[in-house]
Order: sequence, then C-alpha cells, then structure tokens
Amino acid sequence: MSPFSPNIFTSPKGEWVALTHKDVGKVTVISTADMSIAKVISTGATTNHVTFSNIKGKLSMLVTVGGENKIRIFDVADGFRQTDTINVGALPHGLWPTPDGKRLYVGVTAVVKVPDLNDSSFKDHLHYTYDMAHWKG
Repeated sequence: MSPFSPNIFTSPKGEWVALTHKDVGKVTVISTADMSIAKVISTGATTNHVTFSNIKGKLSMLVTVGGENKIRIFDVADGFRQTDTINVGALPHGLWPTPDGKRLYVGVTAVVKVPDLNDSSFKDHLHYTYDMAHWKG
C-alpha cells in the first residue's frame, strides 16, 4: 500500500474512515469499531477524494477517479460493493454532498458541476457550470 493518502474522510456516524491512495489508485476503509482494515478497493488511476453520503436512504461511499473522469459509488451496507459511476468531466478532484444527499458538488479541473444524485440513473445532470479560470473572487 502507499503511504501517500491525500484525503481522509469519516462516515456520518463515525463507524468508517476511508483514505485515498492517489498514486496507486486505491481506497482503504477502516472500521473504527476495532481500528482494523475492513477493505482495500482498487478504484483507478488518480484516485483523489472520498466522501460518504446518504443517497435515497442508503449510506454510500463516493470516490473521484481523475484518470477516468468519473465518480465511483459504493454501497456501504453491501460490503462496499460498487453500484454505479458518474461521468463528470476532466480530472475530478474534491466532492462535497449536501446533507440530504440530493446534490453533489464536484471540483473538476476548471469547472464546478452539480450533478443531481436524487435520480435512479445516477447520470450527470448538469445544473450549474462555472468556469474557475475566469473567477475573480
């Protein structure tokens, strides 16, 4: 495993901690009940950020994979099984869900996109695009 973990995130109730390993394309999930490694998941080249969100009443783990321009979605209750992907554009980095799990803000190289995750297809429904290169603060 890699010692390089640029992003670490806990699940809402604190039962899981997930760490990305960007340089080897993996996510390590730790159970806080006994501080053991529960799962190591191969996610893909340039695995950037990880977060947890309740989507349609189910706890999911979401991971940005920059080398594939997508977000991978994992069902926590089903042993972190991958359930879907969302294509989001060039080099997704950070991701921040709303508390209700209906929207996900994704930092994509030069654009911020807001796909609506309250949708059974989990497709990229673009609500807002903002060109960060022209942002003046």
